[in-house]
Amino acid sequence: MASRACLLPERGILRISGPDARSFLQGLLTQNMDLVSEDRAVYTLMQTPQGKFLFDLFLIKDGDGYLADCEAARAKEILKRLFFYKLRAKVELADQSGNDAVAVLLDEGHESTPGAAEDGLCGVTYVDPRLPALGKRVILPRETAELCLRDGGYELTGADAYHEKRMALGVPEAGFELLPEKTFPLEANLDSLHAFDFKKGCFVGQEVASRTKRRGQVRKRILPAEIQGEELAPGEAVTREGRTVGEVLSVLGSHALIQVKTAQAAGELQAGDSVLHIHLPDWADFTLEASGDENDA
Repeated sequence: MASRACLLPERGILRISGPDARSFLQGLLTQNMDLVSEDRAVYTLMQTPQGKFLFDLFLIKDGDGYLADCEAARAKEILKRLFFYKLRAKVELADQSGNDAVAVLLDEGHESTPGAAEDGLCGVTYVDPRLPALGKRVILPRETAELCLRDGGYELTGADAYHEKRMALGVPEAGFELLPEKTFPLEANLDSLHAFDFKKGCFVGQEVASRTKRRGQVRKRILPAEIQGEELAPGEAVTREGRTVGEVLSVLGSHALIQVKTAQAAGELQAGDSVLHIHLPDWADFTLEASGDENDA
């Protein structure tokens, strides 16, 4: 059976280059730029000064610069934010989304090191730095992307195959569950998904993220749930014993990602006429409380 691959039309590519590119990004992003090379990609975030999610990026070294896999619909917004911080830094910023595409090799890389890069196909290939079980990501020429994947022996499938997989694994994503200027990254478990290096030095929003991490007080989290019953819609209330404890963020097939109070995440939950069965992801380095105070926020 051929390995599956899919293009992600919602992702675009930026190029960040120039003599100050590394130091410029080091002061903005949540991950350590010293880890990024042509042999290793990282997953990283831009936050607001208040420590809320703004953008996510997959970064890998490319010659004298970096390629950044980002939300295509917000590429111009990301560039605008980078220009805002650029000041006198010797940095060049370009949107390559018209020329480059992002694909996922769904059935590969599961036993590999997160972020490990390799030569392959017609472009840059690396294991998903968040979670190897998500497969490998590829940056390749947009015009020949499908041909390149087919010639590589891959069976093309729709992007839903990728999203269903990540939702089953409990991995939230920008443009879907990660809401700009609303989501706190630690509530989305992005620290467990290698988006942060808390020892690297200062970055935008560091104080809030570091304090939350240090205290270990994450009162609500984004978690995967299996749906038993009627089809659900994003925005529906999640309840426990008739009391609202969370919200459905996204649904695909029998999989949902929900945001729920950690103190109320155990036991049977409901949304509409459906029952939700939460499971703690295998990669999680946190636990859920079995019960909690009725007034827990």
